[in-house]
Amino acid sequence: MNEITPRDIPAEVRAEIESDPLVGIIAEDGRYFGPHYDEATDTLYDGLGHPVDVEAMVEQSQRWIRETCGRYERKYGLPSLEFYRLWQSGDGHVEDTAETTEWAALCRHLDWANGSRRG
Repeated sequence: MNEITPRDIPAEVRAEIESDPLVGIIAEDGRYFGPHYDEATDTLYDGLGHPVDVEAMVEQSQRWIRETCGRYERKYGLPSLEFYRLWQSGDGHVEDTAETTEWAALCRHLDWANGSRRG
């Protein structure tokens, strides 16, 4: 792999990668800067060549999902587990909107992350 130095990376590409280490960017000159995995060291690197702390990213994502589900629970006055049960039943008790679709997807992720891995 060629060593990339900061002066080689356009500022807008660097900013985008720093905001999300798993993003892949194609610079105006056609060069690709994106994450890559090194099997020899079992390390994931961002497009700038920095190691990515995958466990921290997963923890941050799960925290965001729990917080977002909490906002929906407060808004709709319904615990996520109960909402998800109603959503899965498809019996019309839950209105199909962009918000409820997102909430169901987040609940499914939490259900999967907590070990059920069904559906």
